[in-house]
Order: sequence, then structure tokens, then C-alpha cells
Amino acid sequence: MGDTRFSTVYLTLTSIQAIYHELHEKLEALGESARIEKIALDTLGFLIDFLKPFYESQRELEGDKYPTLNRVCLWCEKLKHHCQPNAQDSPQQAVMRKRHEDWLARKVIIQDLRKIATFLWPIFNQLRMLSHSDRNAVHAHVRTLLQAMAAAHTRAGLRACYRICQDWLAWFLLSPPAAVATASMPSAQQKEIWAFLQQATSASQRANFRK
Repeated sequence: MGDTRFSTVYLTLTSIQAIYHELHEKLEALGESARIEKIALDTLGFLIDFLKPFYESQRELEGDKYPTLNRVCLWCEKLKHHCQPNAQDSPQQAVMRKRHEDWLARKVIIQDLRKIATFLWPIFNQLRMLSHSDRNAVHAHVRTLLQAMAAAHTRAGLRACYRICQDWLAWFLLSPPAAVATASMPSAQQKEIWAFLQQATSASQRANFRK
């Protein structure tokens, strides 16, 4: 089909099928029925049935009223299964299915982000549409991401606490007593630091708070 969209071909064929009998009668009345006699209705029907899932996937994945990342894996696997030849196919139909199966394998590469989006969708989080090895790969990737996020959060929290302690210790140790007594400390972390420093009776105790 080249660069032609599946929707364009599908809608064109369904339009032909819808008006075929009426058009045939009119052409027959004019003695021109030969103009559409080469249209094989069984082939037309097969093409419409074959292209329908492609059309539906295109419509759904182009939606803008709902998330679409989590639907890519589902449609990809459905289309791959749809392209598998079956016993009712003629040799030509089997070739068409195989060509589209090869096209999907060559053109459609599912990124990890879309697999994770499917995993995070509760009704499909078991990832049954994927192979066992692919499911394990997704689980391993999600674990890696969670560990990286937890580590980043911990490091950020420690750095923030360290900066608060450092700033307030410098302020307390270097400021005159009057400034310490009148300063306002609105946050809970600052109050906690202030409570400890109020209990410290010597410079050595205050210095130990740095450690």
C-alpha cells in the first residue's frame, strides 16, 4: 500500500461494497455492467475484513480524549495475531497476511515506555500479551527505575537536611545571643534544630551536631 493510510483504503473499499449492488443495477440498465464485473465480491469482503483491525487500531491510537501509550502493545499483538494465516485462506490471502506480518515486525518497534504504560494499566498489568521473556524484561526494567528513583530521592533528602543543618549551625554559632533569641523559625525542621541547640550547653556539644 506504500504510504497510503489504512483508513483511506478501508473506507474506500467499504464505500464500494455499500453501493456495489445499486451501482451494478444502474450500469446494467445502461448496458455498461462490464465496467464493474472485474470486482470480485469475495476478495472485496476479505480485504475489508482484513483491514478493519488496522483501521480500528489507527483510530484508537490517534485518540486525544484518553491515554494511548498503554494501548500500543495490545494493538500490536492483536494485529500480529490477525496476520497469522489460517486454514480458510486462499494462497493469495495467506501471502497477504504474511507480508503484513513481516511489515509489522520490520516497522513496529515497541519502546519500553509503552510496555511500562501497559504494565501500569491495572486491567492488563499481567502483560499476558507479551512473551515470558518480554514480561521478565519489563519487570526488571521497572525495578531498576524504582531503585534509581528511590536512590535519587534519598540523596536529595540527605543533601537538603545537611544544607539546613549547616546553615542554621553557622547562623547560631556566629550570631550574637540577642539575634538568636529574637529570630523566627517557622519550619518543623528549623524548630527541631533549635530545640537541640537550646539543650546544648557547650560549644563542643553544638559542634557534635554537625556530625
